[in-house]
Amino acid sequence: MDGRGSSGHRLRRLYALVVAIVGCAAPPPSTKALPVGTSALARTDSPAALAAPRVLSGQVRLAGGMPAAGALVVLVPHFELDYPGASPRVAMTTANAAGQYAFASTEEGHYAVTATLGSAAPGAYGGVHDLAAGKPLTVNLELGQGGAVLSGNVENAHGGRTAAARIEAVRISDNEAEVYMTTTDAAGRYELRVPGDTAYFLVADASPLPRSWRRIEPVSQAVDFKLDRAPAPRPTDAELRAFLAESVIPLATIQPGQGSTDLAPLKKLIGDAHVVAIGEPVHGSGEFWTLRHRLIEYLATELGFTTVAIEATWSDALALDEYVTTGRGDPMKGLADLYYWQPNCEETLSLVRWMRRYNQNPSHAKKLHFLGFDVEFTSHAVPAVIAYLDKVDTLLAAHARDFLAPLRETSAEGTYGGLSAAVQTKTRDELAHILARFDTEHTRWAAKLGEAAWKTAREHAHMIRRTERVYRDFTLRDMAMAETVESILSREPQGAKIVLLGHNSHLSAKRVELSEMGALLRERHGSDYFVLGTTFGSGSLLAIPMKNAGAAPGKRPIEAFTLGAPPANGLESALALAQKDLFLVDLRISSGKVGDWLSSKMPTRWVGGIFRGEENSNIPLSPKRSYDALISIDKITPSHLNPGAH
Repeated sequence: MDGRGSSGHRLRRLYALVVAIVGCAAPPPSTKALPVGTSALARTDSPAALAAPRVLSGQVRLAGGMPAAGALVVLVPHFELDYPGASPRVAMTTANAAGQYAFASTEEGHYAVTATLGSAAPGAYGGVHDLAAGKPLTVNLELGQGGAVLSGNVENAHGGRTAAARIEAVRISDNEAEVYMTTTDAAGRYELRVPGDTAYFLVADASPLPRSWRRIEPVSQAVDFKLDRAPAPRPTDAELRAFLAESVIPLATIQPGQGSTDLAPLKKLIGDAHVVAIGEPVHGSGEFWTLRHRLIEYLATELGFTTVAIEATWSDALALDEYVTTGRGDPMKGLADLYYWQPNCEETLSLVRWMRRYNQNPSHAKKLHFLGFDVEFTSHAVPAVIAYLDKVDTLLAAHARDFLAPLRETSAEGTYGGLSAAVQTKTRDELAHILARFDTEHTRWAAKLGEAAWKTAREHAHMIRRTERVYRDFTLRDMAMAETVESILSREPQGAKIVLLGHNSHLSAKRVELSEMGALLRERHGSDYFVLGTTFGSGSLLAIPMKNAGAAPGKRPIEAFTLGAPPANGLESALALAQKDLFLVDLRISSGKVGDWLSSKMPTRWVGGIFRGEENSNIPLSPKRSYDALISIDKITPSHLNPGAH
């Protein structure tokens, strides 16, 4: 995900994911407890253990008050879906026959306390506590009722069952670090009952193997995991140089309008793919917008691509599409109306104006379109739906004005989630009613205003529905973006080709933390979805300082930040061995030690809309699984924002 500046409310709802969402704090030291998965988990079922000095103790009870004998109590440290290094060890202990537990010692730090009892009762959350020697705390926990039972098997890459793997159910809630845990038995099986009122990320962790996780709904279900192999060691510099010498395709320039001879190899790489995604590792660098402008020129003129869709809300981008296709409107205003500062720059403006000039050329029979696939705002969609209903059903329009009011302003991104459940339920139900009316009244409404107007207004209504869902659960953003891409494709002529522009993480063919749009598109389209990632060695970029991350849009100062050399064990340090400022490499042809390493997770350049410090400017990512090909730029500079961009 890109972290472009989520509201404080959304950050609180996802606080359990900490750095995956806000990345604002260094993780506390891991505990000194035995690693999860050993058979010697600390126990508290002896009088001697309970009498020993402890930093935390208490009792676990069932909902009716009976002791929860055998309950597993966990100290949850800093949590991430993907850790830069190894997963931290986690202190666990089991309650005795009286439901009592105790932790004799642990590293000082900030921990949540949770308890589980297999499939017998939903887990309990005991809040977050600062633990320190000499300051013992008592935390009692009460398990719930009902809930959902999660069960399944964990296998390694060779199909063998994995015993003692840690299973973590990360609840998407207002509670910090609400993570319920259990471990697999000797047969690699687990069972865990969790509270059943909100979604989870279910994680299988068997260090040193890479973690596996997926988002699940809170219903009883079987979820099996097959873990990847352990990361391959980094090849020697000589081995990497040999691979780069054979596979690197030098590029002449990132500047558009300079010919395309050096880009000719892209035709073979892309092949027959109809959806090409071109990523960026950071939002605030001009080089990546300029490079993608040049690539779009090539894709349009040489390969027949006709639609460009960027990481901006579909409804908000329609004014730019109007300018590109008809010349009506002001492209500067169109960029400002995207509400994001990132694309509101001279480099994007240059691309939009080139697309308009392309369409003005009568020799270009296929015209270009400029769209958005994101779902962040409804401030254009709501008025558009109401304006349409005013012309086809005035009573329904008046009703829509009322129930859509909470979504009309851009501030709804931060306020809607805090509204009452009753208001949100009413909004959701009424949206479903509106969409149903679009279908039942299709013939009559289209007869009044035309089929094209009906399709556009209906898509605005779908965008409101997607965004409302994301405001309630921000982890659904990538799924909603993938839905929007599919909707765009469904309205394209048969065989049309589309270019997607967004952050590398969103476009990646393999899930990266919360970002899964590209992975969903790869699952749906296979090789018809081609991912061209981009990266860089060092340089400067624009971003919002972390201290201003929670401010409202328009109130976040944008600053320039400089990054030094990339991590020595990361992707970019290996690419630097090519000793070229600008080049393309087909990752799919890598094999042997290099191929194995490129298939493993490693630090890669990553900055979203918020700068969290150089130490948080990389993310664990598997290059070969994420991208089909990659373009590397040696140095980057900040983009040039248009006046008023913020």
